[in-house]
Amino acid sequence: MSLKIREIKPEDNQKIASIIRTSLKEFGVDKPGTVYTDPTTDSLFELFQNQKSIYFIAELNGEMLGGCGLFPTKGLPGESGHFACDLWMLLELN
Repeated sequence: MSLKIREIKPEDNQKIASIIRTSLKEFGVDKPGTVYTDPTTDSLFELFQNQKSIYFIAELNGEMLGGCGLFPTKGLPGESGHFACDLWMLLELN
């Protein structure tokens, strides 16, 4: 068994979007106003090219399981000189 954590690549967009939407639907939160309907869910590689952001993909034996990322977000509390960001949850296929 080989677990690998790596940064997202452009070719990951379609698969990770499918994993995210499948996970949200499984938990009954596939609702408007969530990432379920957000168009950026289909282009996470491009979205996470922002400075100070990163998205990781988890693979097991070469198969994508899910992902998790950090994204700088305006309006979050933080003191001068500190970095405030959203932690994008790890979503995985069972």
